[in-house]
Amino acid sequence: MQTLLVRSTVKPGHVADVEAAAENVFAAIAEAQPADVRYATTKLRDGVTFVALLHLDDGVNNPLLAIPVFIEFQNDLKQWIDGPPSAEPLTVVGNFRLF
Repeated sequence: MQTLLVRSTVKPGHVADVEAAAENVFAAIAEAQPADVRYATTKLRDGVTFVALLHLDDGVNNPLLAIPVFIEFQNDLKQWIDGPPSAEPLTVVGNFRLF
């Protein structure tokens, strides 16, 4: 099991762009129904920091990378963020229906 947390601070003028693109990404994911992956994006209280959680079952390559809208979002995000994102692997200690 692999779990990753990615934190990105978005330039204030691009928050709406990120939110609209994320809606498109989640619509594409819902349509594709990839197995063995859980993915969520959240926005923190400051209004410009987004946190994505990605969970992959053991031995699974990230199936989101096969979804063109997801790749487009990743490329656009490079223009919208204020500095590099921070990515950290997480060790799940306990979990109830999240992973």
